[in-house]
Amino acid sequence: MQRYQLLKNHGTHLASREFPGYFVHLFTLNNFYAEVWVVIGLNQIRWIELQENQDSINLYIDKMDLKGLF
Repeated sequence: MQRYQLLKNHGTHLASREFPGYFVHLFTLNNFYAEVWVVIGLNQIRWIELQENQDSINLYIDKMDLKGLF
């Protein structure tokens, strides 16, 4: 929960996507990307991981709303 609270309070939510059985949320914090994996239907965080794989980050590109960043 500490990791999630850190992302929620100090990170920036960039986008969300669905993966079978999960909602996956991409955050940025201190020049890092982190994914929060939430079980669909239970609204339970399964895990949080740093994401450095550009292919995984690219899965969010068409879902990002960049208007608020400028």
